[in-house]
Amino acid sequence: MKDKWWAFLIILALDLYFLWTTVKNCKRRRLIRDTPITPIAQLRAGLAAIRGKTVAAAQAILSPLSQTPCVYYQFTLEEKRTSRNVSSSGQSSSRTTWHTIINDRSCAE
Repeated sequence: MKDKWWAFLIILALDLYFLWTTVKNCKRRRLIRDTPITPIAQLRAGLAAIRGKTVAAAQAILSPLSQTPCVYYQFTLEEKRTSRNVSSSGQSSSRTTWHTIINDRSCAE
């Protein structure tokens, strides 16, 4: 009987946590959705939404992956590596890690 009460309390705590998280995320979504778009000349300190087009001051750069003109790019190329180890008792284990091959970013001047 005691085990059932513990399980009930754990499930109740998880339900309350997920309910609190959902309400918090709904408030954040509503705040972002209801933020009016402001002209850049009228920006003040605080939360604001702006809309516009970014233009390079000099010449745009080419993104290395899609070869499209852009003003900024960042990418990381990683390789998944798995190493297998065999202990002296004959038990084998494996370890998977990610290794960065390329970490590149660039910005148009």
